[in-house]
Amino acid sequence: MPEWHMLRHAYGSAEDIPALLDQLSPGEEAGVWDELWSRVCHQGTAYSASFAVLPYLLEAASKWQPSQRLMPLVLAAAIVASWDVKGSRDQLIAEHLTAVGELHKLTLETLASRAFARNDYVYLLQAALAFQGDRLWGHELDRFNEDDGVFEGRCPHCDADMSIVLGEGRFFCATEEWINQQGTPREPISPSAPAQLPQAGRWLHSQCLAYSDAMLATSICHLFGSSICSNCGQSFQLPDAIGKWFRLLTP
Repeated sequence: MPEWHMLRHAYGSAEDIPALLDQLSPGEEAGVWDELWSRVCHQGTAYSASFAVLPYLLEAASKWQPSQRLMPLVLAAAIVASWDVKGSRDQLIAEHLTAVGELHKLTLETLASRAFARNDYVYLLQAALAFQGDRLWGHELDRFNEDDGVFEGRCPHCDADMSIVLGEGRFFCATEEWINQQGTPREPISPSAPAQLPQAGRWLHSQCLAYSDAMLATSICHLFGSSICSNCGQSFQLPDAIGKWFRLLTP
């Protein structure tokens, strides 16, 4: 049992965490999830108490049906993939690696149920990647759930900021403001062939097909594709650009 009074969350001492854990219930609308999330993963920041709740989230999810597991799995994944950790991430997560492995197995089992709407399915795909140690896609994949499916990137060659748009059948990159700006250069994205996808891409692509979401599978091929920077004219791989932007955030 953790010494909760010795641990910290976003608002101070974590001594109030056990009472929240006792209230966990499957319903996404249950207020306890907002309360717990705001303490242990406030705006994406993780704390010493955050990692201590991982075994409890695993225990709750293990008791519930696949269709009821979204909240504990997604919260646990957000903690694991956090790029802003108050303290040493390696030290804080070290004693919970077994729980992380079990959370990964449970997430794969939950995905196999196909019992979720598209956005929730994307969150679970992201969670599975986070639990297996992929911090980039374990943190960024849910950008597919934004209205325009926009990923942030930086040109690997000239360092220009760019928007990578992968939503609603639109696949392009822009280094200038493009919303309601018809004159902004929009460089098309050349998708990767499914057989040429890297390991994470192949897994995501196969999961999307298993879910019968051909559009999302197509978007995955574009996510791992290539384009041209309209600022410097150089060709680049999208994961390199997204990864460069992400590394600016991570310690």
